[in-house]
Amino acid sequence: MGLLNIMRKLFKKEKSKIKISSKIYHNQEIDPILTKENDLGLTPGEIVLLDWSDNKSVDRNLPQYFKYSYDINGKKSLNKLMKKDYLDYGSYTEQLNSLTVKKLKDILYSHEVTPRGRKADLIEQIIQEEIQVKDLPQTYSLTDKGTKVVEEYDYIVRGHNEKYIETAEILIYKKKRPNLVRYGDLKWGYLNEQGLKLTKEMKFGLVRNNYMYKGDQLLDESKYINSLVNYIVVILFDASGLDNDYENSRSPSYSNIFMAGGIFHRIEKAINNGEIS
Repeated sequence: MGLLNIMRKLFKKEKSKIKISSKIYHNQEIDPILTKENDLGLTPGEIVLLDWSDNKSVDRNLPQYFKYSYDINGKKSLNKLMKKDYLDYGSYTEQLNSLTVKKLKDILYSHEVTPRGRKADLIEQIIQEEIQVKDLPQTYSLTDKGTKVVEEYDYIVRGHNEKYIETAEILIYKKKRPNLVRYGDLKWGYLNEQGLKLTKEMKFGLVRNNYMYKGDQLLDESKYINSLVNYIVVILFDASGLDNDYENSRSPSYSNIFMAGGIFHRIEKAINNGEIS
């Protein structure tokens, strides 16, 4: 823990300087790649919808991003997914799964059955006791065919949930690198390519962020030493004073460095989880 103690003395934390890609859903032009159908006749937004709808109540309101980010009519696309046999209505077990743990316990208590275990255990108890619950919310459920689609286009689903990269950017890079199957490899390749591009453009503030994103990916993949290396590079950029367009926002500094919010906790997690001395 020596390194952490040294860093606590050297650095002061401040609010995050990280420019994270924000997904704004209103008043923005939708990239055509997000509205183009694939060989299955599905758009990227409909694949995201397919994954989102699994075990969801049919009465649940759809998030606005389906309209504003993917330009799809949610209800119309849901009907389309059902007609193509990618989506179906959920079974009795899946309907029970849509209820809260409290509601499941209340059902068991009302039938003089003592609840035991977690949610799956409570559902199993209700089924074993042959309790018929009325007025359950109708739910959607992926068919085997739908599950295969979600697995095949996993990079679209994960790209949608990505914090730092827009879905359209992932899709564009995937077209350039169709051989990259695993999402982690796809994201890593994209970040490396972007890092080189931004370095050539001398946008060092964004290069610094790129190292942060790479460090986060490596941390998620339990590659702790490699993630730590990237986080240290982030600190070196912060110490250099370099910003975008090769501008110096301040003079280089190696003492009293202001650490961007979150970086210390990332480093601490990498050291602790990786048991790095």
